[in-house]
Amino acid sequence: MTTSLPHSSPTRSWRLIILTGALAMFQAVAAVRALHVPAALAAQINLPLPLEFVAGGLWSLLFTFITVNLIQTRPLAARRAGWAIIGFIIYSAVRLLLFAQADYDRERYPFLLLLTVLISAIVAAALLRRPSQGEL
Repeated sequence: MTTSLPHSSPTRSWRLIILTGALAMFQAVAAVRALHVPAALAAQINLPLPLEFVAGGLWSLLFTFITVNLIQTRPLAARRAGWAIIGFIIYSAVRLLLFAQADYDRERYPFLLLLTVLISAIVAAALLRRPSQGEL
């Protein structure tokens, strides 16, 4: 009687799939929303709307690509997702630092910087621990 060992294949990280899928959808909505801003409001916004549209579209495409790769359990998909999330967090913080006009937003800079460093460090630590079975 022979016993066969179960085939070890990478598992899907459903939390990571949901996170990257949600980021893809939110950025697609942000890109579409940038196209439909009324002219009166657009004049008051410091962030150029074409830049918002392009950035939202690019982030949406990147996170969609990563989500599909995670669903298909492609090698390195979880690692790419982690680096993309770190990049998105840094991009979001820099965008706020460059284009924030309200005093409320400017007073949040120290908190935002600390939060950005903390979340990026957590994701980087998860990447450096060499995820097993495709998990992040």
